[in-house]
Amino acid sequence: MSVIAGQLPARVAMLGAFREAGIFNESDLFACDALLNAIAAPLDLDAAIVLGLALAVRAPREGHVCVELADIAQRLAGYGAAGSLSWPAPADWIRVLRACPALVSEAAAAHNMPRRPLVLADGRLYLARAWADELQLATRLTAWAQQPALDAAEPHYTAGLSPDQLDAMKLLLAGRLGVLTGGPGSGKTTTIARVLLDLLQGAPATFQFAVGAPTGKAASRLHEVLLAACRQAGAPESVLQRVQAAHASTLHRLLGYVPLRAEGRYKFNAANPLPLDLLIMDEVSMVSLPLMARTVAALRADARLLLVGDPDQLVSVEAGSVLADIVRVPSAGRTHPVLQRVARLTQSHRFVPGSSMAALAASMAAGDAEATLAVLSAARADVRWIDPAADAGQLRELQREVGRHAQHIAAQAAAGDAPAALASLFFLRTLCAHRHGAWGVNEWNALIERQVHPAAGEEWFVGLPVMVTSNDAKLGLFNGDIGVVVQHNGQRRVAFSDANESAQSVRYFSPAQLGSTEPVHAMTIHKSQGSEFAQVVVVLPPAGSRLLTRELLYTAFTRARQSLTVVGTAAALRSAVATPVARASNLSQQLLEAALVEPPAPGGGASATQK
Repeated sequence: MSVIAGQLPARVAMLGAFREAGIFNESDLFACDALLNAIAAPLDLDAAIVLGLALAVRAPREGHVCVELADIAQRLAGYGAAGSLSWPAPADWIRVLRACPALVSEAAAAHNMPRRPLVLADGRLYLARAWADELQLATRLTAWAQQPALDAAEPHYTAGLSPDQLDAMKLLLAGRLGVLTGGPGSGKTTTIARVLLDLLQGAPATFQFAVGAPTGKAASRLHEVLLAACRQAGAPESVLQRVQAAHASTLHRLLGYVPLRAEGRYKFNAANPLPLDLLIMDEVSMVSLPLMARTVAALRADARLLLVGDPDQLVSVEAGSVLADIVRVPSAGRTHPVLQRVARLTQSHRFVPGSSMAALAASMAAGDAEATLAVLSAARADVRWIDPAADAGQLRELQREVGRHAQHIAAQAAAGDAPAALASLFFLRTLCAHRHGAWGVNEWNALIERQVHPAAGEEWFVGLPVMVTSNDAKLGLFNGDIGVVVQHNGQRRVAFSDANESAQSVRYFSPAQLGSTEPVHAMTIHKSQGSEFAQVVVVLPPAGSRLLTRELLYTAFTRARQSLTVVGTAAALRSAVATPVARASNLSQQLLEAALVEPPAPGGGASATQK
């Protein structure tokens, strides 16, 4: 399809006003037209059907699993001229979609008929693959949760655990499915390490486990932190060697993802499951529905799955909000079996009780905008708020402050002190919601760089902090890893610390060895998830930005260990706290319905090891 000079192919021509309003882009319309061509749809197909198809195609791009037909017009009311668009009445829309069996299957009959591009389920319109992913994930998680409790001895590695960590450890050891949630610094990794040690203590030598995460950096970080926690817990050397040797990677790599593979994009799947007895998955809030569905499908029925994350943090950039959906399953008069496998840690070991940071985290998680503003306005030592509309002088001083910090890093790098430069690099970080614009990463990177290196145009200058933006397993560098250009043995090298931002062991690379990188005086809040810094500067866009959400603000603020500076208007802050991410998904209800089905017999697929 070609969309040139405003002209659309005949089958999607009626969507021109929606494109002009910014709701659809060219890719949405290309896919919609291709699907209509594939079923030889008539040129006079009802406009409501074409609109539904285009919205279903668009949904994953916006993070949604489906289209909720009853409220989609209201959900999109904020787009440009969307208020003047003509929308079908939901009841009429559903009736028209049901009358198009070449394109739409109803959920109740979808398993018993040839696959159609769309599935209609309880007023929600899905792409068929998204509907199948949601249903299969709900069914598998519920089946795991309904299995009888495993015989688990009293936990052994419990020294120093808080009461809620000990309770969580017992719960996670008692089932094949375990979900551990909690805020930053609540001790999730320590708890998982103790669970792992207890499992390894009684496991045969053939027991296989792996660590996976949505990004290579998160997987590598978790692996290193788990190893350190196991060492701190006093694990014997034989166990430490097994932890050290464990596979840690992105979930895509774990599944053997190859885009053009003839047998399917994933080497491991339900027909060829992963040879694992245990998978520990971290940063689950960032895992999309399709990726979670593929991962769960590739595990044996008798394997263990431990999901770790914070449902209050940012969700996946792709479709779904799996962790949030899991912990918000409606009770329906009794506790859902999956919810019975969820442990939440509530005691923060990062924030001092009663501190401004602890109060901010609590007020944002509760969605209390006025309490959040009250904490920011209190002018305590650990929290500072600069309203750029009211105090341009404070903003300029802040910009000079972050510039002085960057100059300090550059001086350490020029002296060849890579460990010191890396430690300083992780001391203070500027986080922005947007990449572009006056309040975005690019502008703040340029502003800081001018203070460090006024000569424009020079690449790889000493003191330049860089972020790797693609995985390179051979170099042991992953998307999100951060280093700094230093003088090393008379040459410019890019220094990286080992995982967990420890500057004790430094690796040096020639700039020519590195693939894709970008400057990182400032970084996006999305990129910061999973990291922490002593001091954080958060730069917010004006109110009205579609990126301003409660989860974005919570993630940004909780990256700080010691102090936080917030740049943003009161209107922007109120808007963010009052706007939780609302993704169109039905996983919670699918989980509820899956629990009403007779649970499977204990056991499942063949086991590679005896547990």
